[in-house]
Amino acid sequence: QRAVVVFSGFDISTPSTPGHVFLTTNQGQSWSNISGNLPDVPVTSVAINPTSPNTIYVGTDLGVFQTTDGGQTWIRPGYGLPRIATFAIRYHAATNTLFAATHGRGIYQLVLPGSLSTVSAASYSAGGAAPESIVSAFGADLAGSGTAAENRPVPTRLNGTRVAVRDSLGLTRYSPLFYASPGQINFLVPAGTAPGEARVTVITGFGASSSGTLNVGDINPGLFSANSSGSGVVAGYVLRYQADGSSTYVSILNYDNTLRRYVPVPLEPSGGTTTYLVIFGTGIRNRTSLANVSATVGGLSSRVGYAGPQGFYAGLDQVNLELPANLTTLSGRGEVPILLNVDGRASNTVTISIK
Repeated sequence: QRAVVVFSGFDISTPSTPGHVFLTTNQGQSWSNISGNLPDVPVTSVAINPTSPNTIYVGTDLGVFQTTDGGQTWIRPGYGLPRIATFAIRYHAATNTLFAATHGRGIYQLVLPGSLSTVSAASYSAGGAAPESIVSAFGADLAGSGTAAENRPVPTRLNGTRVAVRDSLGLTRYSPLFYASPGQINFLVPAGTAPGEARVTVITGFGASSSGTLNVGDINPGLFSANSSGSGVVAGYVLRYQADGSSTYVSILNYDNTLRRYVPVPLEPSGGTTTYLVIFGTGIRNRTSLANVSATVGGLSSRVGYAGPQGFYAGLDQVNLELPANLTTLSGRGEVPILLNVDGRASNTVTISIK
């Protein structure tokens, strides 16, 4: 019962019924204008994705546009197509490919966006993200090869790949990229991203793209584990302060070349010192107040001395926990859980080993 009709003309020619793309869902009994934010130029061709009713492609005098939300918003798919009149477009479902025939500039093809899944880069939870937090996106053909950012500030284009985040208010920002590879992108949710559902689009230098959604809130606490799995020994270290003010650095993890992963180094409880556990995460810095941040280590309450930006690396947050004086009660228990709660939201569970 659905059909799409496009109009090759300008609004000035049809002042009583402006628009360029119209949709019926009842065999033509009524029509709605779904031109959205399309420019006022002739639209001469249309193709529909049969597996996604809200995905429509149109050829205009300024090239190809696509919508994935039924016409509320239109964007240009991919890179490389000139902004020239496109008189015929066809969608090939078997290969998820769009073909566009232009006026005088030849025929182009574009492999359309694949699916993209996003998780917190710290917790590996799909529960959402926060502005200025680090997110990992997984898909296929996201970049040409594996490349890590080497300079600060972190670039918004890496190995030809860019990540666009369109927030719930319709504003699009490009994300700083930490890492880009064919299967994974690590990026920073741009500052100022509005709460709500955001659309994340990865666009490669060779024209492929993938998209998915990301639920953005004010905070989304996640703690990094040493092995980048969201669980196990925490990424951090211990500082011990003596009565005279001197401090000692204590390692709580060690890399095992045989196992090829980090393993915990048991922490020995020590009397007569003030012991701080310094751990790292993301999605924490926008907390309302330090009073609304709490933590336990092995079930024992630990005072939170700091919870906010680490200060050097983009998106990285730091939490300083004063370990309880009665840590000796945990002696011999091995790995014990670290639980962090920020503004009523719990982080993932990581561990520390007690000798």
